[in-house]
Amino acid sequence: SMAQKAAAFKASNSPSQIVQRDFFTDLKKVYGKAVVEVENHLGSHHPLMVCVHQEVAEIFASVAQNSNSILLESLQARHRALADSTKALGRIHRWTRSQVLKIGDINKSMGNLEEALSFYNDSFKSAQQCGVSPIILGEISLAISSCQMEKGDLDEALASAKRSRILLESTSNSSSSPNSTTELTPGKSETVINHFSTLNETLDRAYTVIADLALKIYEDVKEDSTVVLSEDIQLHLNLAVECYERL
Repeated sequence: SMAQKAAAFKASNSPSQIVQRDFFTDLKKVYGKAVVEVENHLGSHHPLMVCVHQEVAEIFASVAQNSNSILLESLQARHRALADSTKALGRIHRWTRSQVLKIGDINKSMGNLEEALSFYNDSFKSAQQCGVSPIILGEISLAISSCQMEKGDLDEALASAKRSRILLESTSNSSSSPNSTTELTPGKSETVINHFSTLNETLDRAYTVIADLALKIYEDVKEDSTVVLSEDIQLHLNLAVECYERL
């Protein structure tokens, strides 16, 4: 299978250009053949087509090794999965929402921060509309925060991280707290690119992000200040200390 070939490809040390070319040629041939087979037997918008697109997207992403040209192949397959899932299952179906989140992840990996933010925000709104667990919303908020931080929008990034904390703490205090993010994953082979697996891991990440951002904002203002620090800026320092203590 192509998944096995991908595993062998990743295991090889510095594959030659010929090996790389043959691997991607084979992958694209199998991809095209699978699409034709599903179209001929089940129609172009059958849910199985979503599985084909996302499986190929996963394989491309798994061997990308920070290559934007290969990530672009994964991104294109994700967009096809999104289009077919939207038509076959609807905009707020969990498979469709998963594609939106993954497209945000790939764009972030490629450095397309504005595009990533657009898809992350859409993912958050759709998930919120569906009433998914707060841990899912908390993870998406952290992804949004990460993009904003990379853009240099520290205040916005801190606000998103604090929103994540509120969502995650509400889950932590619940008697029926979910421990994984499988709700957003369409199939067993699906992996999460930039997110976490348990509530505690995600909450720890939220505390870390909040503390780091609050301290960064505090230090930036402190360096530029020639007078006594304002109460708001002092609160940033207190927030950082609180989150470090929680960690």
